[in-house]
Amino acid sequence: MAKRSIAEGPIGSGWVEEVKSRDGVQFVARWNQFVRDASKPGGRRRERGWAYELGPKVKYGPGLKSLKDAEKKWMGVCDAVMGRLANLHPTLQADQPFEHFVDHVFVPGRKSRWKETTADTWEYYRSKLMAEFGTKKVHEVHDQQMQEFLNRLATSYSRTVVQHCLMYLRAIFEFAVEELVLPKNPARRLVLPANTRKPNRPYLSKDLFMLLVSKLPTKRDQIMVNMLYLGGFRRGELFGLRWTDYDGAGIEVKRQINRFSKEAPPKTAASAAYIPLTLDLCGDLNEWRKWSPDSSGWIFPSRKATPINQKNWLDRVLKPAALAAGIERIN
Repeated sequence: MAKRSIAEGPIGSGWVEEVKSRDGVQFVARWNQFVRDASKPGGRRRERGWAYELGPKVKYGPGLKSLKDAEKKWMGVCDAVMGRLANLHPTLQADQPFEHFVDHVFVPGRKSRWKETTADTWEYYRSKLMAEFGTKKVHEVHDQQMQEFLNRLATSYSRTVVQHCLMYLRAIFEFAVEELVLPKNPARRLVLPANTRKPNRPYLSKDLFMLLVSKLPTKRDQIMVNMLYLGGFRRGELFGLRWTDYDGAGIEVKRQINRFSKEAPPKTAASAAYIPLTLDLCGDLNEWRKWSPDSSGWIFPSRKATPINQKNWLDRVLKPAALAAGIERIN
């Protein structure tokens, strides 16, 4: 079989040379390459001088101690350096900017496992990480830099923001280790700063709760708030309830409506459970059921018979009622 002629591109696998410089001896890989040239026989010409710096020659510690070490490294990355592979070799990813690695390697590798809400909130935390580390090369991001970043973040942001940034830094660099981009995870020793704010989550007293209920505009809204407060439902779980989930004594949580108004599984495996209700709540639900046009539909539908939008209900119903009751913050 005749050998296919290469019109353009690298020739062979190249070779490695020791090159003396002011900073000592460097190992440099070189190769020849064909480039298109209509004036030459075969429509191509051979060019010399293409090069890639592999690293310095070292006597001790990690690095390239001999020409053999350099050649071994070059054989592992030569196709990627020469452009014969679509993806960069893992050892070359460490030289890429942090932002490039995150957007083109980490996110594509992990996004399929994320819930829709996780993908949405990721953009918020990504902006904070990129502002600090985006232009740094992956191997240049060290634990001290990351810990200082978290310490500064803790002075201005909530515990949740700091925890999520810590979680993502650990996950990104652990992924880099799994993909053989880095030998070890520089984020493994990061800790939550001591000055991180403690969560401020005041709870409603019984009197304030009764006042809030009295300020709600409709009986439907009063039943909903009673179920949130007395039944311990999350908002998404409440809006995802159907009459088929209710047996007259309790409700089984089978789904939630997320903030995109889409049906989704409960937040955790433990959330999918049967919730006994008080006699008063059951009485209210039984009375409310008489007014429901669909015996198998949503227990608390919107005017269009679709699940209620969480944000709309919070902004248009719950928050105004809370302000009228003298409650400045509620969720």
